[in-house]
Amino acid sequence: MLRGKKENSSHLHHLFCDIIGGTFRGWTSVVVGYPLDLVKVRLQIQQGHSLYKGSIDCFVKTVKNEGFLGLYKGSAVPFIGSVFQSSICFLVYGQAKRIIVGSNLSDPKSAAPTAMQMALLGISTGFINTFVNCPFELLKTKMQVQKKETAIYRNSFDCFYKITKHHGIKGLYQGLGSTISRNSIGDVFYFGVYEKTKFFLYPYLPNALCYMTAGSLAGLGFWTSIYPIDVVKSIMQAEPSDPKSRRYKNMWDCAYRFYSKEGLRGFWKGYLTCAIRSIPTNACGFLAYEFGRNIL
Repeated sequence: MLRGKKENSSHLHHLFCDIIGGTFRGWTSVVVGYPLDLVKVRLQIQQGHSLYKGSIDCFVKTVKNEGFLGLYKGSAVPFIGSVFQSSICFLVYGQAKRIIVGSNLSDPKSAAPTAMQMALLGISTGFINTFVNCPFELLKTKMQVQKKETAIYRNSFDCFYKITKHHGIKGLYQGLGSTISRNSIGDVFYFGVYEKTKFFLYPYLPNALCYMTAGSLAGLGFWTSIYPIDVVKSIMQAEPSDPKSRRYKNMWDCAYRFYSKEGLRGFWKGYLTCAIRSIPTNACGFLAYEFGRNIL
């Protein structure tokens, strides 16, 4: 009986650690990475006549036309959402790892998962997290791409209200298929690179530097593996909320027609900005995660 109580207590402790670690990571990631995420999305969705010549031009024009706070346009919901998403994502990952791998997530000395284990962990985490992540991604994208002179939504909360009023909860899952594809594939590389790098570097680097280096490489691994899918997701979510007004039937139709117009190169629009952003965002994010889950 006593043993059972100890096991339950230990399980709850791990649950709280995963949630707190994910919460710390969510806060940090938005503060550090949101401005360049906005630049990335604006570059991704422009087709034909380009308003921006590149990442720097987009950044400068945004600040010039919308002020510094324009770089955080639409960040209210993502700030709240990122905390929630991140805590759920790392909760799912932590529990899945204990089931599939059976190792201690907080111990860098524990054996790194095998490639097959990482595939199962990444796909399951990405798939489950998508149903939390997709609505927040949609609201963020809608706010990021609208211009001041043609704005439909006053803020993220107004965006949420109008979409759900006219299209119900289903309207928040616009671009669901491409988001599932992105997260399920990307999380295999995201967590896989982090675990493998952390395991390799742990004997040679101080803990903080180990976590930050592994986090940086994990972010690069995620975005490099799924960037073309993310471009399709951004385009799909930037489309009108009314299905009858959309140009694309599904993600495959979107990808084909985008390729016909922009070529392969178009699928990598904004990648450099995204790659640069991913380094400090995930270095700080994973450091905050490891710190957060070890304060209990």
